[in-house]
Amino acid sequence: MKSANKYPKKIWWVTVAAVVGATLLDARSSWGKPELNPLLRGPNARFGGTGLAVKIGAVGGSCTLQWLALRKHPELASRFSGINGGLTSLFAGVAWRNEIQSQALRQRTARLLHPDGQLQQPLFLIRPPDELHASR
Repeated sequence: MKSANKYPKKIWWVTVAAVVGATLLDARSSWGKPELNPLLRGPNARFGGTGLAVKIGAVGGSCTLQWLALRKHPELASRFSGINGGLTSLFAGVAWRNEIQSQALRQRTARLLHPDGQLQQPLFLIRPPDELHASR
């Protein structure tokens, strides 16, 4: 009977590792970028050390509370695994979204650069608006 209780707890440990990994992925993808969540914003309104400390503290605290609860109630392992799986999906999805946005921004920036790396100005900034309309 004791081995039956260990299996869900092993799965719980795997989900703890997954949620920590997804949290770190999310933090890496957010690092230095503007942060919408006021709890994670640093002094310059960007995600940085302050946000990382809050994020790691929240996930670490949650996992610690789960571990303490599992010591007395091992039957909760499956429920906690489900919660951790949901958090893993959420954080991994946010990290994926952040990376997609970063790639799109890099592509837009690359289109504005000359092959020599200098920033080129759009056509309407090079010629006055009067000349744009006159050339039609």
